[in-house]
Amino acid sequence: MQFFTPEWHEADLPQAETDAVFAAYDRHLEAIWPRLHATVRVLANDLVLQDALIRRVVLDRGEREFRLELRAGDDHAGYFDADLTYLGAVVDAADVARFAAAARDPETELLYDELDLGDQDTFVHRLLFWPYRECEVLFSALALRVAPRADRAVPLFPDRFIEVGQRAL
Repeated sequence: MQFFTPEWHEADLPQAETDAVFAAYDRHLEAIWPRLHATVRVLANDLVLQDALIRRVVLDRGEREFRLELRAGDDHAGYFDADLTYLGAVVDAADVARFAAAARDPETELLYDELDLGDQDTFVHRLLFWPYRECEVLFSALALRVAPRADRAVPLFPDRFIEVGQRAL
C-alpha cells in the first residue's frame, strides 16, 4: 500500500492528517485517470469496498485470471456482491499466500484498496485487509460484475480459496 498503509490505519492521527491521505490519493487518481480502462475507473470511483467480506478467491493459473468475490455495502446503502476478475493477472507467491490466508479467515474484512499503474499498460490493485494483510494484483484488464444482495451474510464454501491450472503467475 502506498496511501492507506497499516501504519496510517492504526495511527491515532488528527483529522487533518487523515484527510490529507485521502486528498493525496484523490490527486493520484486524477493524475492516472486518463490511462485507466472504463472498468478500472468504475472500481476506482464507483465501488465502495470498505468493510467488504471475502466470499471466494479463485486463482486460475492456466488462464492467468484472478477472481476476487466480495460482499460489500452497509445497512444504509444496501449490500452487493462485487466479483472482480483480473485478466492477464500476475500475483506473486507471497501475495497468493496472503490472499489464501485472508480468504480462509472468516474474520477478514477489506479495509482499504487503491489503484495504480503498473509497467507496460498494466494496472495494480492493492488491498489492505483486517487483520493486517497487504495484497496486490498486477493485471492488464478487469471484468466486473455487481449484483445487489439482501444482507451481509456470505455463503459458506468448503474452501474459499481455489487454485487451478499449471501456468505460473
